[in-house]
Amino acid sequence: MDKRRDAVPVGITGASGFLGGHVARHLSSRGFAVHPLSRSPAQVADARLLPSPHAPEADFHAAMRGLDAIVHCAALNNDRSADAQALVASNVDLTRRLAEAAMREGVTRFVYISSIRAVADPGIDVAIDDETVPAPSQPYGRSKRDGELAALAAAAPGFTPLVLRLPPVYGAGMRGNLGLLLRLARTPAPLPLAGLSARRSLVSSDAAARAVETLLVAATPARSIYLASDAAPVSIPEILSAFRRGLGRPPRLLAVPEALLATAAALAGRRADWAALTASQTCNPASLVAEGWTPDPDSLTGLERLAAALRAPAHRG
Repeated sequence: MDKRRDAVPVGITGASGFLGGHVARHLSSRGFAVHPLSRSPAQVADARLLPSPHAPEADFHAAMRGLDAIVHCAALNNDRSADAQALVASNVDLTRRLAEAAMREGVTRFVYISSIRAVADPGIDVAIDDETVPAPSQPYGRSKRDGELAALAAAAPGFTPLVLRLPPVYGAGMRGNLGLLLRLARTPAPLPLAGLSARRSLVSSDAAARAVETLLVAATPARSIYLASDAAPVSIPEILSAFRRGLGRPPRLLAVPEALLATAAALAGRRADWAALTASQTCNPASLVAEGWTPDPDSLTGLERLAAALRAPAHRG
């Protein structure tokens, strides 16, 4: 695609979800003609039917017809219970059929929203860049990696599929581990997590939406897979402190030896959760920056503002 945005018709799957909604609103504000693809199109303005993974081929072609680009945000995520078969159907089979139908219908650009889970499991210490070899072992990560491969396999003259890998995304409506940390921050209890030193990359929903726009308008992308993240990684204590500042509260974090907390987690049967909490996972978005994208410089400011916007009435003033 070229740099022209005005009225470019873009289909967005998952536009009623957290990240897809942010992407849809951003692209609409930038002049794209946004068409959500929804399982319930009658309930969404300007929506088309998003076929199920096993729907007739004609349904996929109807969904793609007349569009210049597709942003595939819909996914079965790892923040809900799902078996491996359901993950494959949603994250791999649906992706493959959408990309192939898009290619046959003359769509020029297909952006698949992936995750760093396609590269590494939650409890692995890793610095992810363009050269990191994907090695997911868990069902969700494997399904996202296979979804990437399915999208890229549809490449053809005039049709460019791209993959955008994201670390945890924060913004209004977020769920997952960041949502859990925000809920913890909203409690008055002291938290024994001041000693955690692992750092991880995050990305704001606004920056992620800008990254999608960058990939839509890049005339000749240099790569097929890109990473987005805020500029500086952060620690769990910093995240909690930022949330509590936004809520108008002191951090109230206690320093407890990690070994003691690890033992408690193991006794509670939460060894994997502890490993995920204490692993350092950082991202290098240099290739996306080279395409003209600008990362947010500071996750903590964004997290503080997010918490401030979500204050309960009792905490306002």
